[in-house]
Amino acid sequence: EKGYEYDVFLLFGGINDCAKNVPIGYISDPAGDPSYISSSKKSIEYIKSNKPEVKIYIITSFPVFNNSEHYNSLNEYVNANIKLAEYYDLPLLDIYNYRIFTNENYTPYYLTDKIHPNGEGYNVISSYLIGLLNQ
Repeated sequence: EKGYEYDVFLLFGGINDCAKNVPIGYISDPAGDPSYISSSKKSIEYIKSNKPEVKIYIITSFPVFNNSEHYNSLNEYVNANIKLAEYYDLPLLDIYNYRIFTNENYTPYYLTDKIHPNGEGYNVISSYLIGLLNQ
């Protein structure tokens, strides 16, 4: 935090946690426990207590089109983000369920790993997010 000024905090996660099989946890878990939800809660609570003027947004993961078993539970991490947004009454920017990308249209927007968007894919995502943030 030292040396950084910000007025918006975007909590955007889940894909790497899913791939590493980080336990999801429960919304009732205390902040700081070793789970996805608890780690996210720790970040949110830190911002809320130290920078209460900062606007916090929660962003769900974008979909993954790689058939690897590592990503079978990605929707559970997306649901965890939705629960966090509800729990803290924070705006949710839902990329996953909005379906910017689908099985039919993702190819020109994703790298060959079918996990990470390419530059054009990130342009599409950022345009969507900017539209939501400006509402």
